[in-house]
Amino acid sequence: MNSPNNNSTCSCISSNIENCNLSIQRTPITSGNEIFEPYAYETFVHRISILIRSTIFEAGKRLRLPQCPIIENSLVVWERYRECTWGRNYRQFKKENDSSNFETSHILTREEVTILTNNAEQSAQASILLACKNNNLEIDLNLIVFQFAYLRERPWIILGQHHTYPWPEPSYPPYIPDQALLKQNILDLEMEILFKTSFQISNISIYGLLAKIILDLKRGGALKQVNSLDNEQLGTHSVKSLTNLSQVTWTTVLTYNSAIINTHQPLTICLSILCICVEKLGLSLQWNFNTEDHQSGGSSDNKWWLKYSTDEPRLLDAKNNITEILRKSSKYKENSLAI
Repeated sequence: MNSPNNNSTCSCISSNIENCNLSIQRTPITSGNEIFEPYAYETFVHRISILIRSTIFEAGKRLRLPQCPIIENSLVVWERYRECTWGRNYRQFKKENDSSNFETSHILTREEVTILTNNAEQSAQASILLACKNNNLEIDLNLIVFQFAYLRERPWIILGQHHTYPWPEPSYPPYIPDQALLKQNILDLEMEILFKTSFQISNISIYGLLAKIILDLKRGGALKQVNSLDNEQLGTHSVKSLTNLSQVTWTTVLTYNSAIINTHQPLTICLSILCICVEKLGLSLQWNFNTEDHQSGGSSDNKWWLKYSTDEPRLLDAKNNITEILRKSSKYKENSLAI
């Protein structure tokens, strides 16, 4: 179902990229008989992209990492990036692709970073291409950005397989020698940028929550058994029995200010990211949303289907669980939660 595109803009302020104006395509997305307003999760894609890009930008600046140029054509970007990371001499590459946006230090310029904000899909693609060759970060970027780039056309996420993209499937050969140093710097920077950035749109404050969940998962600190809620730790709680995640207890930071979730789509994204990350960590998930009637031709045997829907019993159960946890939180305000 097609409709006229309406452009909306939002801005984010981080320690490195200020007032990044993002143009968001508001095209209704259909799934069966339901129509989804994409503003919330397209904005999420943009803002997570900004978070990742600003992190990588600052990491490259601090560690003096060589980075390849940002070109408008994503396919060209990928091909050039692959050539660069697979061993071609970078200075020769730079010479062959002379650009005024290049710096001698091989650091992304402000102009190069700004180019990424022009289009949602291009931003997501470029975020992958700019991944600093750290294994854990690669996996997360591939999971989050690569998958969410498809939300404009598919209001669900398929795990266990890659869709056809205009570039070869990434293999990410080793490139940076000191990956341990890179990893620590990226994690530190990500934490710093996360807590300096306000992910608030229409009184929804869950974007910081999602980024924090991702960060905790990368650190390996989100999957642990806890005996009780510890409200002394700011916003830290155990999320028990989230849908049917076996007996896994989640410990994560909901938000550092307050927990406000007032639309269905962001909550579904939250649950979906949790599900994706758990699967990547090798745990067993049995979260099947309408596996018998997929509209995109997927197999009903694929247990990794996560369908965006607002009336699924398991989603409602998960929503109720989260609601109950938030009510117990010392940061919870009675009139701030509207699920």
